[in-house]
Amino acid sequence: MKKLNSYFWIFLSIISLALTSCSSDSDSSGSVTLLKKIQSVDLGQNAVHKFYYKGTKLSKVAFDIQGQTNGVGYDKYAYTNDLITEIKTYSNDNQLLAITTLNYNSSNQLAEVVKVEPSRNYGFRTVFNYTLAGTVIVQTFHGNTSVQENSTNQTTTFYLLNGEVVKKDYVSTDMNYTIDYVYDNLKNPFQNVTGYKAIKLYSFINNGLFGLNHNLLQQTTYFSPNVIDTQVDFELEYNNNNFPTSRYATGSFSGVYQYLYEYY
Repeated sequence: MKKLNSYFWIFLSIISLALTSCSSDSDSSGSVTLLKKIQSVDLGQNAVHKFYYKGTKLSKVAFDIQGQTNGVGYDKYAYTNDLITEIKTYSNDNQLLAITTLNYNSSNQLAEVVKVEPSRNYGFRTVFNYTLAGTVIVQTFHGNTSVQENSTNQTTTFYLLNGEVVKKDYVSTDMNYTIDYVYDNLKNPFQNVTGYKAIKLYSFINNGLFGLNHNLLQQTTYFSPNVIDTQVDFELEYNNNNFPTSRYATGSFSGVYQYLYEYY
């Protein structure tokens, strides 16, 4: 079970901003609620993420993730109009670690994400295919910084209902599983962040708690049809504007997943 959770959350890549920034980085809009900070415990791993904006657009996100290689640093965001099109990841000493390029189709849906790490000539490509049935089939490929054509033999299918991911099927040569999701009807911390909804499927791959219209209340994992392997339930507290201020896993997962949110 711990192995599954570690594998599922390995793509963790919450959107994040610089630990130190000039005043222009924190030019957040005072007229809307924007996420400022997340303190989290995820499978016992402590992390802090600080968010900065220009207007309602992300400019940087600083991260400090304990026990992770290059776990202290920041991401810088670039937009084309209102869509996030590039994320550059830097170490705490300002060394460029990775460049993520996001491409969209004619309907402004996320079509392809390419992440390259120049220092080791490595590239990872994620392709999104939208079906008439309301599902999104995601395939991944790896290679060098120029070409990524080697299949990872992993396929993820997301099932959407009213803009939410209600189900995820994961198939690979090593593991198959299904996860069902249940949400509240209140506001997601990223609701007012320009361009974030358009990348929600990529952020969902990286971290299943974010990138949705609402907030996760329950996730249930099945290795075999109709046989529950794990079920994680969350309790949330909200502020007067119906944004969550805390999220805690309950029951046997108490203390395993904990999140605190602060807003501008």
